Amino acid sequence: MWLTRKLGTRKGLQTGPLSGGRMSSVAPSRGEMNRPDGSEIELPIMKPRLPILPALVLVLAVSLIHSSHALEKGVKSLIEQLGHHRPAVRESAINKLVGMGTVALPALAEALQKGDETTRDSAALALARLGEPAVPILMTNLNDPREELRHAVIDALGRMEVPAERVVPAFIIALLTDKNAGIRQEAAEMLGAMGPNAKDAVPALIKALSDDESEPLRLTAAEALGKMGRFAREAIPVFASILMNDSSQAVRIKAAETLGRIARVAEEAISTLQLFLNDENVKLRQTVVRMFGQIGQPTEVVVPLLIGKLLDVEEVVRREVVMALKAIGEPAIPYLVDTMNGEQKQSRFWAAMTLGEIGPPAKETVPVLIEALADADVRTISAWSLGQIGPDAKEAVPALINQLNDGEFITQEATAEALGRIGPPAVDAVPGLIQLLNDENLGVRNQASIALGRIGVPAKAAVPHLIISILTDEPVRKSAIEALGDIGPSAQAGGPTLVKMLSDSNWEVRQKAVQSLWNIRADRMVAVPAIINALNTDDSEIVRATAAEVLGKIGVPSVEVVPALIEALINPHAKVHDMAVTSLEEIGAPAVPALIQTLNHERDYVRGYAAEMLGRIGKKVDTPAKTRITSALIKSSRNKIAPYQDQVIRALQTIGSPAVSFLTQSLQDSDTDVRKHAVYLLGEIGKPVGKIVLALVQTLNDEQFTVRVATQSALRRIGTAKFILFRIDLAFQTDLNQGDRVSEDLRLEFEKNGVSLAPNTTLSMQKEGSRWLLSNDNQAYTVWREDDNLYVSSTANIALLDHKTAERKKRKEARQKKQEGR
Repeated sequence: MWLTRKLGTRKGLQTGPLSGGRMSSVAPSRGEMNRPDGSEIELPIMKPRLPILPALVLVLAVSLIHSSHALEKGVKSLIEQLGHHRPAVRESAINKLVGMGTVALPALAEALQKGDETTRDSAALALARLGEPAVPILMTNLNDPREELRHAVIDALGRMEVPAERVVPAFIIALLTDKNAGIRQEAAEMLGAMGPNAKDAVPALIKALSDDESEPLRLTAAEALGKMGRFAREAIPVFASILMNDSSQAVRIKAAETLGRIARVAEEAISTLQLFLNDENVKLRQTVVRMFGQIGQPTEVVVPLLIGKLLDVEEVVRREVVMALKAIGEPAIPYLVDTMNGEQKQSRFWAAMTLGEIGPPAKETVPVLIEALADADVRTISAWSLGQIGPDAKEAVPALINQLNDGEFITQEATAEALGRIGPPAVDAVPGLIQLLNDENLGVRNQASIALGRIGVPAKAAVPHLIISILTDEPVRKSAIEALGDIGPSAQAGGPTLVKMLSDSNWEVRQKAVQSLWNIRADRMVAVPAIINALNTDDSEIVRATAAEVLGKIGVPSVEVVPALIEALINPHAKVHDMAVTSLEEIGAPAVPALIQTLNHERDYVRGYAAEMLGRIGKKVDTPAKTRITSALIKSSRNKIAPYQDQVIRALQTIGSPAVSFLTQSLQDSDTDVRKHAVYLLGEIGKPVGKIVLALVQTLNDEQFTVRVATQSALRRIGTAKFILFRIDLAFQTDLNQGDRVSEDLRLEFEKNGVSLAPNTTLSMQKEGSRWLLSNDNQAYTVWREDDNLYVSSTANIALLDHKTAERKKRKEARQKKQEGR
C-alpha cells in the first residue's frame, strides 16, 4: 500500500514522490491532502506497517517451529526403525541418529527405557557411538530393575571411545552393586580391557575376588587386576590368601597367573609365588613355573628356583621348567652348566635337554655336552642337544662318531640325528652312517639316511648304499630318496631308481622321487618323460602339482615341457593348475610360441588359459616378445563374443603400455577393420586413460564413419570425455602468459608427451594466472595451475562424440547451402 503525502506547498511538507516507495518522515496531520486547486480532501488514515526487525523475528520463530516439528517427526521415524527386523535398516537409522548429535539424545533415552529388546539394543548402540554426551543417560539406567537393560547399558559404555575417567565410575558401580553376577562380571571385563587407565577400580576388583556367588566373576576380576600393572600391587596379599585357602582350583591358578604378571613390575610378588612351587596341585605348580619363566628377572632369584624344580616328581612339571628356562635363554646357561656338573642324575638330564632347547645360543656349552657323552645317564640327551646346537657343535663330531656303535638303539638314533644336524662338517661320520643303513632297528636306519642327506655333497659315497635302501628297504624308502636329492648332482646315478619309484604305491614316495629327480639333475632324456607322465596320470594331486613345479624348473631345454604344462592348465585340481601357471611364468619367453599356438586350440577355455599366460609372461619379456604376444592376442580377439574374450582383454591390460602403444599405432593402419578393432580393444582396456583417450579423440576425425562410431562407443565405455594428459614444467607459464601463439618450446613439450599440435594452434586466457585454453582444430587442450604444477587436460569434442548430432549438422549445412544456391 502506498502512502502519499500532501501535494503542493503546504509548510513543512516536501514535494515529489517518496524515494523507493518508503514511508515519508513527514505525514498529514489528519489524513488530509490538497487538491490541485488548494482545497482539502479527506483521505482514510493508513495504518503504519509493522517494524521490519520484529517482523523478521516473527517469521524466523515460525520457521524454527516448523523446523522443530519436522526434526521431531524425523527423529521419531528413525526411532521406530531401530526395531526393524532388517539389520541394514537398523544400522542406517543408528547412523542417521548419531549424525544428528545431541538433538537425538532425548528420543534415544526414551527408546532405551521403553522400546522392545531390538529397539533398546539399537538405541544403546547409538548412544555408545554418540560418546561422552550420552554417558549421563546411560549411567542413570544402571539401577533399572530390568537386567537386560542394565546389560545393554554396560555394553554401550564399554563400546564408547571416551576418556576412562568418564566411564570407570559406572563400571565400579555395576561391579559393586548390581544384583546380577553376569553384569558384575561384564563390568570387571570392561575394566580389565582398560588396563592401567582403570586403576581407580582396583579396590572394587579386589572386593570382587571374594564374591563367592560367582566363580566366573572372580576369574574375570583376577584377570582384570593382572592388566593393571603396578597399580595392582595392593592385591598381592589377597592373591596370597586365595592361593592358600581358596576352594576353587581354577581361581587359584588364575591368581598365580595374575601374580606372575604383577611380578614383572612388582618383585614382591615373586616371594608369594615361590611359596606355591611345591603345591600339591600339579596344574598350579605348572602355572607358577610358567609364570617364573615369563618373569625371568631377577635371574639370580628366578633361575635357581626353576632349576630346583627339575627334581619335581611330575614329568609335566619338569618339562614346564625346561620351557621356562628356554624362555629365559642365555642368562640361564651358567646355572644349567653348574647343574650339568652336579650329582643329581635327573637334574643333569633335564639341564642337558634345556641346553638343546636353547639351541645355537648355547654353543659355549659344547665342551660340557661332549664330556656328558661319556655319562651313561645323559649321553643320549646330550647327543640330541649337540644336534640342536647345529654346525657350531662340529668339535663334537669325533665323540659322536665313537657313539654311533653304542649298543642302545635310542642312543644311536639320537647320535645319527645330531651328526646330520651338524651337517657337512660331520663328513667323517659318513662311513659310520652308511654302516647304520643296515642296522636291524628301523629308527636307526631311517635317521642314518636322513643324516647322510643333511651332510649333503660330502656324503656322495653313500649314493650306492642309499639306492639299495630305496630298492630293498621299504620303511626307509622315502627318507633315502630325499637323501639322494639332498646330496644333489653327485647322486645322478640314482636317476633310474628314482624314475622307477614314480610307480610306488605310496604317494609320498612318488612325490619325493619327482622332487629328487630335479635336485640330482637327472638325465632329461630319462627324467622328463617320466615326470610328464606323473603330471598327466598320477592319482595324487600333490604329486601332479610337484611334477608341474619340477617341469617349470627344468624348463625348455626339453621341448615336451611347455606343451605338458599348457595341458596341465586345464587340470581340474587347483594346485595342479596353479603350479602349471607358476612354472610357465617362470619359463617365460621360451614358452611364448607354444602358448600362441594354443590360442587356436579347439576348446575355448584352453584358449582363455593361454591368453592369461601370455598376459602374465608379456608383462616381463623384452619388447620384441611383447609385440609378438600383443599381435597374437589381438588376432585371437577378432571374435568379440567368444567366451575367452574377457581373458584376452585382461591379458592386454596386464601387458599394459606396450600393448596400448601397439594398438594406438594400429589406429593409423590403412585397413578400416584393423583401425576399428584397435578402437574396440582400446576401449575395453581403458588404461592408461590419458594415453588411450588421447589416441581415441584424435580418431574421432577418422575418414570412415564406422571407425568414428566405434571410437565414440569406446570413449563412452571408458566413461570420460575429459581427462588429464600430463604435467609440464612450470617454466612454461611464461609462454602461456604471453598468450596468442604457442611457443616452439611449449609445442615440443607437448610432442614429447605424444600430443601433436597443429601449426595454427592458438592460445587464449580463460582465467588469468591459472587456466589457459589451446585451440587446436577439433581438439581443445586446457592448461591449469595447481599445487605449483602445470597440468594439461583434454576434452573431447562433444559434437564428434555424438556421431548422430555430427551427421545431422552436416546434412543441415548441406541443405542450407543448397537453398542458398537456389
